[in-house]
Amino acid sequence: MTEVLKNAFLSGKLIEEFIIELLAAETLFCWTLPHRDRFAFRCFFSILFLMVISFYWPYKPYTAEMSLIIQIVCILRYIVLFFLSVGCIGICFSCSWRDALFCGTGAYAMQHFAYCGIRIICIFLDWKQIQIGIPEYTGIAFLCTALTYCLFYYSFVRYLHQKNMNLTSSI
Repeated sequence: MTEVLKNAFLSGKLIEEFIIELLAAETLFCWTLPHRDRFAFRCFFSILFLMVISFYWPYKPYTAEMSLIIQIVCILRYIVLFFLSVGCIGICFSCSWRDALFCGTGAYAMQHFAYCGIRIICIFLDWKQIQIGIPEYTGIAFLCTALTYCLFYYSFVRYLHQKNMNLTSSI
């Protein structure tokens, strides 16, 4: 256990970026939904649960030499984390599972759009690999994510909140 934590601290991967970005995006989608009883308790343990899962099921960077099995496991990781986060939305907020799935899907799209923006910037800067942990990458990732989330919020999510829509009533 101490070796795992030591390696995580040394590699800068104690907190995995994907789950933080996804939770931030889900917060933007869900913040106006009615909260369940003991909301803070539910949120704290939901976030802790997702962080632990993402920490103990680490992402393996894609390489051409990866076997098909490893690639499938990497894809499966994101699918599982997505559905677990949707479940956490349902646990924390008083909404239907369709609403939780809608918010989770919108948040995942927002997160992935930001990730693609970061990748495009890295290609433009002629970085052969994303160099997670260096200050330049961290700054670019933060700015790109913040700008993308603001763009999505002001063009889409805010509209949902302003209209105070029942998300699934029109589906």
